[in-house]
Amino acid sequence: MLQYLQIWQKVQGTILTEIPEQLQWKWTTDGIYSARSCYFASFQGSTSCFSWKIIWKSWAPPRVKFFHWLASQDRCWTAERLARHGLQHHPRCPLCDQSPEIIRHLLLEFPVTRQAWHEIMVWLRMTARPPDQEASIMEWWHRAKRETPKQLRKRTGLSGIADPLYDLEAQKRLCLRRRSALCPVVDQ
Repeated sequence: MLQYLQIWQKVQGTILTEIPEQLQWKWTTDGIYSARSCYFASFQGSTSCFSWKIIWKSWAPPRVKFFHWLASQDRCWTAERLARHGLQHHPRCPLCDQSPEIIRHLLLEFPVTRQAWHEIMVWLRMTARPPDQEASIMEWWHRAKRETPKQLRKRTGLSGIADPLYDLEAQKRLCLRRRSALCPVVDQ
């Protein structure tokens, strides 16, 4: 009996009319379905990467493109990300044991990485200064492309810059897999 009364209260304000029911598509202003509106609706809630063209249209190997895309989206499995997901992690960077392990530290602040940046910049003969105060590598990359003369801009491509950084990340993973206290990268 209680259920009947609850249903009665819910439908009591409903008024039935002779007009047939119609479906309204909420993704258009006129309420009519179209394949175009369905296509755009499928992207609702997705994130966009402003640097997709630099990453995916470069001549870099697929492994480097994928690593750079993960790094630009902050999706590399650093200690910071492991902590966010409640997984076991080292409190400090296992390579230098000085700073928390975040993607910015690994790609911009780590002493070996800073040396790698210097060597890359010399090798590519880039006139832009190495990344230092930027919030991300992508910010530096855009700034470096603007500051580099047009005839040298092809050198600022992903294959020239990100491949050595990918090798550093691969070295870090190998070091962690072996769980050794001293890593070959730090010894160099």
